[in-house]
Amino acid sequence: MTAHGPDLAAMSMRELLRLEVDTQSRVLIDTLLQLEQGAVDDRQLEAMMRAAHSVKGGARIAELPAMVALAHVMEDLFLAARGGQVALHRERVNALLEAVDLLIELARVGAIQDVLPAELVARAASMREAVLTPDSAVDPVASGSAVAAPPGAPPYLIQARAAEAAEPAAGAPSGVVRTVRVSVDSMNRLMALVGELSVKDRAAAAIRREALQARRQLREATVALHGLRQQLHDQVSAGRWLAALDETTTRIGEADEFLIRGAGALESHDAHIASITRQLQREVIAHRMQPFGDGLQGFRRLVRDLGQTLGKDLLLEVSGSEVGVDRDILERLNAPLTHLIQNAVDHGIESPADRVAAGKPETGTIRLSAQHRGGLLSIVLEDDGRGIDLEQVRQVVVERKLAGEGVAGALQEQELIEFLFLPNFTLSRQLSDISGRGVGLDLVRHTLREVRGSIRMATRAGGGVRIEITLPVTLIVLRCLILSIAGELFALPVGRIERVVQVDRRSVLALENRQYLMLDGYQTGLVSAAELLQLSGEASATGDLAVVVLAKGQERYGLVVDRLVGERPLVERPLDARLGSVEGIASASLLDDGSPVLILDVDDILHAIEQLTSGRGLRRVGEAVQNGQETRCKRVLVVDDSITVREVERSLLSLQGYAVDVAVDGVEGWNALRTGDYDLVVTDVDMPRMHGIALVKLIRADARLQRLPVIIVSYKDREEDLLAGLEAGADRYLTKGSFQDDTFVHTVASLIGAP
Repeated sequence: MTAHGPDLAAMSMRELLRLEVDTQSRVLIDTLLQLEQGAVDDRQLEAMMRAAHSVKGGARIAELPAMVALAHVMEDLFLAARGGQVALHRERVNALLEAVDLLIELARVGAIQDVLPAELVARAASMREAVLTPDSAVDPVASGSAVAAPPGAPPYLIQARAAEAAEPAAGAPSGVVRTVRVSVDSMNRLMALVGELSVKDRAAAAIRREALQARRQLREATVALHGLRQQLHDQVSAGRWLAALDETTTRIGEADEFLIRGAGALESHDAHIASITRQLQREVIAHRMQPFGDGLQGFRRLVRDLGQTLGKDLLLEVSGSEVGVDRDILERLNAPLTHLIQNAVDHGIESPADRVAAGKPETGTIRLSAQHRGGLLSIVLEDDGRGIDLEQVRQVVVERKLAGEGVAGALQEQELIEFLFLPNFTLSRQLSDISGRGVGLDLVRHTLREVRGSIRMATRAGGGVRIEITLPVTLIVLRCLILSIAGELFALPVGRIERVVQVDRRSVLALENRQYLMLDGYQTGLVSAAELLQLSGEASATGDLAVVVLAKGQERYGLVVDRLVGERPLVERPLDARLGSVEGIASASLLDDGSPVLILDVDDILHAIEQLTSGRGLRRVGEAVQNGQETRCKRVLVVDDSITVREVERSLLSLQGYAVDVAVDGVEGWNALRTGDYDLVVTDVDMPRMHGIALVKLIRADARLQRLPVIIVSYKDREEDLLAGLEAGADRYLTKGSFQDDTFVHTVASLIGAP
């Protein structure tokens, strides 16, 4: 059985042929691309001959003569190449690759139509002629075979026919692997049932423990009855009571023996069920996994074809093809990896002339690798091209008014690279079929976040770009750390945890009302998990602190929890769609005792930490939330690079009862908006990294945020500045003199109402 295998018995011959072509086309394409990179190998030619022969046989059974003829001439060509009569040069490989594409199309159309369109049949005939074009660089072979060949066939085809006639017919396979089709949704439901079975298994263990406890209580009762009997024995008139006690003692002994047998049987049953549950869980997970290489079938072809289009000689090296990946993740990876590879080919790898001038080999190399590391899947894409021109990035940032020249000149590498992930940001000066639209990297990051992945990019001038994608190995079973927060249990994926520590409260340091620890020489800020999740509860003021360390880039944060319960493998379940997006929560699961537990969203948690540390003050760790559960009030995001203005605006709005978060520039403000939920944005104009006008335009271009009210508050009071702000999409444009009266507060209330 395979999770994605078809039910062969329920499929027509042409549907079976389509599956056969899908399999054999991978062999043909991969082998042709390998042959193009080096010398012809007889084993490779034989593999292609067998693939073409299999397609030919299937097409004959499916009654698709156009497909039979095309596969037949391909088989003949590979046979002739093996005999040295034909050279597989680049032009012929191009024709063969196009022939494989046509075989795939013939099989696809043939599976849904009884009769192939005449245009498709004509293309097949034309393709046969292209594949059969004689190779002028090879001497003709004398004809002398009695085997029939098509009129006008080149000499090597006649010899190929003779060789085919001399070889014994291929026998039927010795064994057939039976498969059934199982949908991914069905596998997910099965995995959920495995989780429930695991819970019931733990429940059976609890019943066994209770039975043993009952047996101990019975033994204690027996001992007590023996003591009572001894006391009654000393009484002269206690005969009938002694008989009753003996009967009761006998019945208790029988019950004790019954419990012993039952507990033993239950223990054996419990062990057996636990073993089956573990095996079933491993089997289901294994059937959800695919080799990483299964998702790379088209990438070598993509690199080759793009290279030919751009006049570049390219090689794609892949390692870790056997690494297992959840099929859902593998499917979602196709689009991001395609875009990143296209970027490497188009922007990264130089032309052959430029590479030679730079002292590099003419052939550019792109390396794609995968490995399991620390419970996560790590995918690395590297090229040996020119790297990212950071100065060009600075120039585009200034041209698009995302930052002033002074601020842009001070930006570091990682800060500049972050601009590449903004919507509509591109370094290309013109559009092409490959790139230049500025919609790629933003979608790459968005797609990866949907499967709880992240992406990091680094560059070296003249040395290429290195991109690392980090993902969970599977989306179904998560290894989680169970935490107690304000009396409630939560789960945190282990793969996103840097470390876990128990620290003495006396080791906590404070600076400007911010608490932190020194761990491994790094300053690690402390944040209360209960405060982040807005939970009420009594916090212990004594004993060590339990701290879970999370990291985002170079920043490290310590999440202070009540208690570390332990690690558990959890079968993840999505939240009910009717709940919508719940901030800070990714999904749910069941614990061993059947109680539900919420799995925290690490990215949301990190974003909330940044908002707390840059905005409103943190309460000291260990303090409880007063007055019970906090109620949600309207949230305002204040974006301004001036700490004075930020604090004035925050104070004015907080006094009115609004919840206020702050951001120190446009980039931080945009990141907050993409992950947070706000009722209003207040922004400055002149800011580092991203101009306020640019921030407003991004808000108005985003489908989710385009109706979000925006107020610009600036020192600029010229009419042209006012018009620029309103044309960008701001709802109001105020000067910073509005703080002197109630204008600012009244404007906020007019747009979103009372808090």
